[in-house]
Amino acid sequence: MLELAGTAVAARPREVPLVEQRAAARPDHLTTASSGFVGRAAELDQIARLLLGPARLITLIGSGGIGKTRLAAEALGDFQRNHRVVVHWARLARLPGGAAVTAIAAEVTRAVLGSATAEWEAAVAELSAARGERRILLMMDNCEHVIDGAGRVIAELLETVPGLTIVATSREPIEWVDEQLLSVPPLTRQEAVELFCERAEFAGSRIGEPDQLATVAQICVRVHNHPLFVRLAAARLLRQPLAVVLRELSGTDSDRRMDWSHGPRVGAEARHQRLRDVIGWSYDLCALPERLLLERMSVFAADLDLNPAEESDGRRVGRGADLDAILAICVDEEPGSGAVGLARDEIEGLLTRLVDRSLVSRRITKTSVRYYLVESVRLFARRRLCERADGGPNELARLTKRHRRYFRDIVIRARADWGGPAERVARDDWMRPAWNNIVAALELSDTDTGERAVAVDLVAAMFPLPLVFLGDSVAELRDRIERVLAIGDPTPPRPDRPDIPARAMVAWLALCQGHVQIAAPLLDECFAACGLATAEWRRNPETDAGLPAPAEFAWGIELVFVRRDARAAIVFARARDKYRRDGDRAGVVASELSRRLAAGLLGSVEPGQEPGDCGPEHEGVREGMAVADLIAAGALTRHRDSVRALTLERQALQRLVATGDRWGALWAVQSRVWSLARKVESSARTAGSGRRDVVEVAIEAARLIGGANTLRARLGIDISGLGPYADRHQRAIEILTDFLGHEAYTRAEQQGALLGAESDELPRFALGTLAIDDLPPEHPTRQHVPSYWDDLTLAEEQVAVLAAAGWTNTAIATRRGSSFKTVNAQMVSVFQKLNITSRGEIIGLVPDDKVDQVRAESVQRPRRRARAQRVS
Repeated sequence: MLELAGTAVAARPREVPLVEQRAAARPDHLTTASSGFVGRAAELDQIARLLLGPARLITLIGSGGIGKTRLAAEALGDFQRNHRVVVHWARLARLPGGAAVTAIAAEVTRAVLGSATAEWEAAVAELSAARGERRILLMMDNCEHVIDGAGRVIAELLETVPGLTIVATSREPIEWVDEQLLSVPPLTRQEAVELFCERAEFAGSRIGEPDQLATVAQICVRVHNHPLFVRLAAARLLRQPLAVVLRELSGTDSDRRMDWSHGPRVGAEARHQRLRDVIGWSYDLCALPERLLLERMSVFAADLDLNPAEESDGRRVGRGADLDAILAICVDEEPGSGAVGLARDEIEGLLTRLVDRSLVSRRITKTSVRYYLVESVRLFARRRLCERADGGPNELARLTKRHRRYFRDIVIRARADWGGPAERVARDDWMRPAWNNIVAALELSDTDTGERAVAVDLVAAMFPLPLVFLGDSVAELRDRIERVLAIGDPTPPRPDRPDIPARAMVAWLALCQGHVQIAAPLLDECFAACGLATAEWRRNPETDAGLPAPAEFAWGIELVFVRRDARAAIVFARARDKYRRDGDRAGVVASELSRRLAAGLLGSVEPGQEPGDCGPEHEGVREGMAVADLIAAGALTRHRDSVRALTLERQALQRLVATGDRWGALWAVQSRVWSLARKVESSARTAGSGRRDVVEVAIEAARLIGGANTLRARLGIDISGLGPYADRHQRAIEILTDFLGHEAYTRAEQQGALLGAESDELPRFALGTLAIDDLPPEHPTRQHVPSYWDDLTLAEEQVAVLAAAGWTNTAIATRRGSSFKTVNAQMVSVFQKLNITSRGEIIGLVPDDKVDQVRAESVQRPRRRARAQRVS
């Protein structure tokens, strides 16, 4: 019990301005900002449901500035307008950290009675008073810094006032026995962009051009769609142009966000004026061991919190570090020597506390729990670590070395298991989640020569595993490896050293990106290190010149993409045999899959020639089964069996999506485009009812091309340097343009290009699990979908049906008893409303319920020759 009955609670420490006293004296007072509230529909609905239910304590938790107070104000304001309720608002942010229970009770008393000097019993009586059917709600805002005292006051009120419901906001739970928690997430990407644009106008900047919106989207991602951080980033437009704001958010040691000057001085609390103030408020509440663990976790790669609406259908794999990684890197070997240290048995408890304080994020999957820092918190923690008086920079170097060796060792272990049952489990369990940390382990300074060998070992262990395609940016990975190799090594290169596979890795990645001019000199270096002159090995691929397996593999890639040389299959087979001789199962698997793919791409495989499975060495390798499907599909497409080819391509795409292989999924989409185009080509002369189906196939293929173009640009791929892929791609465009017409093809391609903005949307569209109509209304693709048929008047619809059935304007005029001039004007209107330029395009836009009518009219159309009328 609080033992406050019969006493007047103490006033808070500082004098309250008159305007605040008057505002607090109004029991139904809800303060909300005049603008800046976007989205949150799901959270508002959830709070409304909880308020209508039996919940006694509803706590909105989340990081500082995430919008807990604003969301509560909107939700309670809506609830107050729709129901007979009284809302009292206690603002605890005005209290100092660790304030006494009496000070917290004074804030509650002030909220209820308008005076902090009134007796506690009077406040309790007011909350207990029955007002007909009206309910009483108490809002306790910003509890985290007075969490213990706030918890005691809340428990007392809920026990004393049976009908009372309390809504609290806090960066951590109150931990009352029946507390109903609601975690406030970041905004969705679309909502964050909308908020940024609104706040940019306050800074005198109007944003609306597509390139500007693309930059805004990148800025919002860098501040993890966090509402307050989005507002602070938009406020930077007072001092910097949009492009400079993005450059300031590098995520590296050059990142400027922690140095941004404060936001508004008036109307904003001091702890919300700068990014470092927002995070520092929570950091200062931590105990010393919690601070130390947070700082040490800055050695791990950052990740992004997402709104639940963007994590649906399992499309995002949880990233971060598991407990084993944190223990291996952050624990002190001999803690307890006087200074603050971290023991192994306390780490899990400290992590829980940091998660509760909304400083560490936790993602729970079906098989694991992973922890990570969002980028802004990581930068804050890294700076605090470097500022430590007890050797901060040295501590960072020590942790970074531990981090690099830990991830090198687990990649080496994974290579040994590649293709087996352990690999299948490991890929889902840690490989994809750990990818950002694997790339981060390659970050070296130009003077860090002592760590070069460790980083090169890590690169060599990754080559040539499809693991490298699990990340979002192969370009970033290649850049990191190039910088590692650029660090001087006094030891001369030898065929048995890891420098050979590391250089072959860069050449491989460059060739996969279509950057052939970068790959050639790297291959020359590999072969020179083996004592071979360029002309000698390039002259005759059939001859084994004594190259090590990694160099053979990279050479095979060059033969496929640069030379379109079918002898690449021989080189890959030789690499496979050398990897097998060395006992390298991963190299055997990668080489054999590449051999099969080269044979399929270069046309040396006939239908049924390659088996549908991968053989005993490839048992359970989903990429292998996908490659076999794509090879068979390619052979079937060449022999004009596109129906079976499309079935195999769909099967391959499903397997590649399941592995998280974005690159493989992209090329499966490209293969599907080729098969769809060949299907259109073989059906192009089919007349009558089948044409509409062919038009739909052609439009789908054009959209997939647009999406693939966008996705390739995101991944840094130049298709013109990818030999057989470039040939098929260009031929598909020619087929579809000839069939649809230039303008119709261009429209479909442009619409599809918007599907490639998110890497998961294009494969789902290709699989048929995502339709444009399924996308949210605000999705840019939906904004580019013409309204089509529904805009036509009844007369225009009847004219359009006849035109789709092949009737001329003259015949339509006779049939409808209209003048030719009237029909001509109606056709012009049809063209404008359907956004088309030729009569042949109408059939592709006829609704399903009108198809039979078109067929019937096609049979009855006049068969005599009539001079075609031209629509001006």
